Parts: sequence; C-alpha cells; structure tokens
Amino acid sequence: MAFSPAAALARSRAGRALSRPHNWVQLAKFSAVGASGYVINLAVYTALLRGAGFHYTSAATSAGRACASSSSPSSPTPRTSSCSAG
Repeated sequence: MAFSPAAALARSRAGRALSRPHNWVQLAKFSAVGASGYVINLAVYTALLRGAGFHYTSAATSAGRACASSSSPSSPTPRTSSCSAG
C-alpha cells in the first residue's frame, strides 16, 4: 500500500480539525476581529500623524491605546488583542 499524504492528513489531528465547520467559523471571527483592530489602529495613527501633527512615536502609542480601548470583552477572542504593534 502506497503512502498517501491526503489520507495521512485526514487521519491526523489537523485533518480532523480542518474538517469541522465550527473551526472555520472561529477562524473567520478571529480574522474579522484582527482586521478591525488593524483598521482602527491605522486610521487613528494616520489621523494623529498627518492631521494632528504628532511625532510618529506618540502617534503610534496613542493609536495603540485607542485600539485597545475599543476592544470589546464580548469579542470572539477576548484574551488576545486585535491591535497591531504600530
């Protein structure tokens, strides 16, 4: 019997996890939270840097704080931050 990578993946823990729709829904939620945090961070950073004339380090710090304060405890991933490092 020849080795089949597809059959090995289907039997593995990762293969079983990939076949469950719930895991894909959770991944989509996690991605949406991360993308929204990135957009908030980038928007605040750009507004402070270009609009308000902040120095880039102050703008990055303030944008990170604004993003962290906008994170909701009811998000799909409450223990992780959705904000980028700036």
